[in-house]
Amino acid sequence: MSYGTNAPQGFQPQNTQTSATFTGQMFMYRIPSGYNTSLFTGDPVVLTNGTLVPVTDGTAATTLATMPLGIFQGCEWNAVDPNVLGLSKSAYWQANTVTKNAAVGASGWIITDPNATWNIQVSTSADAEAATATVKPAQIGQYATWALKSGGNKFKPLQPVNPGTGNTATGQSGVYLDASSIKDNPVGLPLVILGFVPHPQNRPGKPFCNVIVGWNQKIVKPSA
Repeated sequence: MSYGTNAPQGFQPQNTQTSATFTGQMFMYRIPSGYNTSLFTGDPVVLTNGTLVPVTDGTAATTLATMPLGIFQGCEWNAVDPNVLGLSKSAYWQANTVTKNAAVGASGWIITDPNATWNIQVSTSADAEAATATVKPAQIGQYATWALKSGGNKFKPLQPVNPGTGNTATGQSGVYLDASSIKDNPVGLPLVILGFVPHPQNRPGKPFCNVIVGWNQKIVKPSA
């Protein structure tokens, strides 16, 4: 993770809110052969027609039905190239990759724990100065969503600007917590801000700090 520099890397596993030991247990879900959208480690995903689809705009995750299945953690598949022995593995799914067996496709690894917590960098999608791309101490316990919009402020651009995509060199997501979405009302916001990441380089309340978030339990468990 980059602390204090606008270089988001999506949702990074942190811990769990239960008393159990967090193992980062993952489950496998299908990616169709030739699927034309890249999936990066740290991307939120949903199941659509039984296959994985990224959710890069968190404003769409407002109800239990639209909440992410979990967070993408890489994938594996049988390659078409006969020189590749065994499974090909990658931290990200490159758009339009064709697998050896089209009926089988590829498998994506997903952390689905609804009690998991995540380390995520704060940036902003609003036309605002970089000073607003943060979480203040008073906002701990409030609610937010994520975004993957390139650029920043059209008048005083964020430096560096939001990437707007995942990183094909590292396989990491470019998703960030959108500071402009933070509210104390939980309705329609999929994340709850639990605290600042305890890291020596993290600067709580400063631009592009990192926070720990969990899923909004009022959406994940609406009857609770």
